[in-house]
Amino acid sequence: METPALPPHRRLRAGSRPPPAPRFADRLKDLIIVIGGHVYPTEVEDLLLTHPAIAQCAVFGVRDTQESEHVHVAVVPAQGQRPQLEEVRAFVTARKGRIYAPEALHLVDAIPLTSVGKPDKKRLREAVTAR
Repeated sequence: METPALPPHRRLRAGSRPPPAPRFADRLKDLIIVIGGHVYPTEVEDLLLTHPAIAQCAVFGVRDTQESEHVHVAVVPAQGQRPQLEEVRAFVTARKGRIYAPEALHLVDAIPLTSVGKPDKKRLREAVTAR
């Protein structure tokens, strides 16, 4: 059986180099790698949206100086509410386990969005690390 030839635009000429591989500046997958396992932010977000004091939220990972990641959550409080970190940690721990519980809670007026309408976790991460 004969191998089909590559189309001309995919062939390399003698002495030419292949094009460079793409470089990604941010995550390919939405995953936080914490000590003890992996945390999928959407799982925690879905859970937190059932909390009566939380109107909107975005869960994201923040690296420390030793390159370990920690779970952070930005929260838009429900009308007349002001959720506290310990309350949110207890809520998540009771339902998902300790590794899913956020280590930091950031109260915000609105969750920043990307141009396609998704939570802009990169901007949230940058705002937290700039402090």
